[in-house]
Amino acid sequence: MTFINNRIALLLLILLTPIILFSQTQKSILKTIEFEGLKKTKSDYLLRFLDTPIQEAIALEEIEKDVQRLRNLPTISQATYQIDTIGGELILTIKIEEASTLFPIINFGGVKGNFWYQVGFNDTHWLGRGYQLSGFYQNIDRRHNGNLYLRAPFFRGGKLGFSAS
Repeated sequence: MTFINNRIALLLLILLTPIILFSQTQKSILKTIEFEGLKKTKSDYLLRFLDTPIQEAIALEEIEKDVQRLRNLPTISQATYQIDTIGGELILTIKIEEASTLFPIINFGGVKGNFWYQVGFNDTHWLGRGYQLSGFYQNIDRRHNGNLYLRAPFFRGGKLGFSAS
């Protein structure tokens, strides 16, 4: 009789193992994505680089790919994440450390009888949306000139952008 009971127990184990494994690997539902540590960057700008869908089932690998994608942005120096679970729903908190994006432009030089200098700035993350704004004043042999450059790679949240100089 114990032989039959052992076989039934083994058969039940074999039949229930896929169900147990499926319930353990089942994806959780992402309720919201929050950002911490933002000073200049807008959260809607960062959301455009994330593929993780909100209010759908997700896997941990998807979150790790998204956080790595944020780390690869030139405006972000570090990105880490924390997952909080509330009743089977996930709250993803991404902690951001922003990189410095405002750089000075200082150049000078010359040849015999011709001295020149250039003073300006370059902001590679203007308005916190990835816009590039550059401007400089230049004096070459007592002639004044300058340049102002604006580049918006994602205009109004779309896929198209523009640049003007």
